Amino acid sequence: DESNTIHLKVIEQRPDPPVAQEYDVPVFTKDKEDFFNSQWDLTTQQILPYIDGFRHVQKISAEADVELNLVRIAIQNLLYYGVVTLVSILQYSNVYC
Repeated sequence: DESNTIHLKVIEQRPDPPVAQEYDVPVFTKDKEDFFNSQWDLTTQQILPYIDGFRHVQKISAEADVELNLVRIAIQNLLYYGVVTLVSILQYSNVYC
């Protein structure tokens, strides 16, 4: 009717992201400076400076002084929104003779 309005928003349903393991290395998919630090939760704000494409999840946890499980959840959230992708740490330490 004329006196009532309902505002609806259609939300894109994305598939669940893979689980971030301790040995996974998060890598930004876009320029890191494009993301405002204040748009994320406190845990994500604390770990963002440590995501550089070289540190694995466990090292990020230790250096940022954030519990490992919280770091894994925060990175999984970044994966969900397509901000980061995961690369195996083994890729960087392989030596071929």
